[in-house]
Amino acid sequence: MKRYRKLYALCICITATSFLLNTSICHREARTETKEEEVEATPAVVTEESLVLPLEGKIIFVDAGHGIEAAGGGHYQGFEEHEYNLIYAQALKKSLENLGATVVITRQTADDVENLVRMAMVNRYALEVVKTAKEEVLAQSTGVERTRLSEQIDEITRLEDTMQRVINNSTLAEIYFNSPYDYSYTKQIHPDLEKIFEYEDVPLLYDRILFVSIHSNATATPINTLVNGTTTYYITNDWRDSQNYYTQYANVDKSKLAAELLAEAVSEGGCFYNNGAKVNDFFMLRESNLPAVLVEIAYHTNTNDREKIIDPYYQKRIVEKMAFAIVEYFERVAQGHV
Repeated sequence: MKRYRKLYALCICITATSFLLNTSICHREARTETKEEEVEATPAVVTEESLVLPLEGKIIFVDAGHGIEAAGGGHYQGFEEHEYNLIYAQALKKSLENLGATVVITRQTADDVENLVRMAMVNRYALEVVKTAKEEVLAQSTGVERTRLSEQIDEITRLEDTMQRVINNSTLAEIYFNSPYDYSYTKQIHPDLEKIFEYEDVPLLYDRILFVSIHSNATATPINTLVNGTTTYYITNDWRDSQNYYTQYANVDKSKLAAELLAEAVSEGGCFYNNGAKVNDFFMLRESNLPAVLVEIAYHTNTNDREKIIDPYYQKRIVEKMAFAIVEYFERVAQGHV
């Protein structure tokens, strides 16, 4: 991780602080500064050649879980999950942009955005990236290849329009997504969504894109305040509840890697217990075919976890660790480790 701290410092050396030098310390340290300790910093010389942007060309969806009116959002002893999900998402967006990434945030205010809208937006965005690339190739193509590309572009345009219609009319989610969730576990993926998944299974997307959904956790009623720690989730093709729905997710290994790195990063940044990366078929993981992770920062039903979730000191630590983890994730992907 030290290597990525250096990269991060190069990217934001104008705004970097001494905080970055102490990210491995899990408690506040009282500091007394004297005139003898004050040392004038030598300004860093930044040139175009020395400015390293490790996430240049990468696209990261940052999803602030829930919203003020969302069912499932946590409310506990004055703590509002949707509020802190957004705080972390906005801070992570800024940090990743400093590292060169293009960041798409799914919720920018307290207002709720339905999960179906979020995932339709993600799928539509991914399709647009693929279509743009095909249009560039089309301009140089002739004959049979040109015909084939034109047909694909027409199909992608139709699928984009389908996702837009879901965004405009939430009742269509029952047709195109597993929403509301089918607890009989018999529903199968809609052919149009399956086709979208096929278009998403290309290096142009899975080598450049990561979806990260941010939440905080709670135990079921009755509340067990002793349960604590960071947990991340990803989907697999052998998850028991998805066997009828879809079992051809193309980026399980990438999602697992990202989940493991982010579990380590968040738990280290917040000094939380690391519950590790686990498997589930949450909506945000299930309804696209991109590398995706759902992060439960910690348990807001646990007093110690909650105090750190709301503490700006730990917020900054956690977000910076997440940014480092995402840099490391893309580096490993580029090296072919997954």
